[in-house]
Amino acid sequence: MAHRTPDINAMLAQRNRVEERASQEAEAFDDEEEEAQFGKFWATMEDRTDETWRKLTNFTQAQIVELYEEAYADYRTSRSRGPKPKIPMTDAILMLLTLYSGGGSIEILSIATKYGLHATRTALDRARLHLNVVLKTRWWTNRMRPTPLDSARFSHIALLMDSTTFQIQKPGGTFEDAKPYYNGKNNMYGVKFEVAVMAKAPHYCLFVSPHTSGSTHDFAH
Repeated sequence: MAHRTPDINAMLAQRNRVEERASQEAEAFDDEEEEAQFGKFWATMEDRTDETWRKLTNFTQAQIVELYEEAYADYRTSRSRGPKPKIPMTDAILMLLTLYSGGGSIEILSIATKYGLHATRTALDRARLHLNVVLKTRWWTNRMRPTPLDSARFSHIALLMDSTTFQIQKPGGTFEDAKPYYNGKNNMYGVKFEVAVMAKAPHYCLFVSPHTSGSTHDFAH
């Protein structure tokens, strides 16, 4: 039986057709997703003042747009093929920041935004992943550093440090086991941290030490 010689040109043409079709489908997917960027939650906030945006999320609308653009860029580089998300990234970012700012529950957020509970959970997980990438990048790029005070009596001071105790339940076991955690100054059981904040506004916390038992003296921490 004679063997047929493969037609190389036909194989290359078929491969090109497959690649072209895949490229067209990807572009169509991108266009469809771009059209759905701004969801219904964002639409309800579109014309609100910056004061309203800050009360809801601690950010202005312009700041959230910047966060969204960076988070969405990270999302596009790491996403895989599959069904389009039910909640656009703009709404997911806005919902996540609202949750961070005001607390509450995902259930209440789902009802308020009129999205399904499962879709809300999925959107928040997706937004959290990409927003964390953005914030880590910003932190390492524009990291806050101690800055000496301006026009002050103690202009050489850049960091303010102090110890603070967080109350805990009385540890189990014997009295001797629990005693190291008792802070006599504040009359409570706790763990102690040493915290350093910027002396200059906005007084961000820059360092927190590992915790020790509540009875540890501040100078020994």
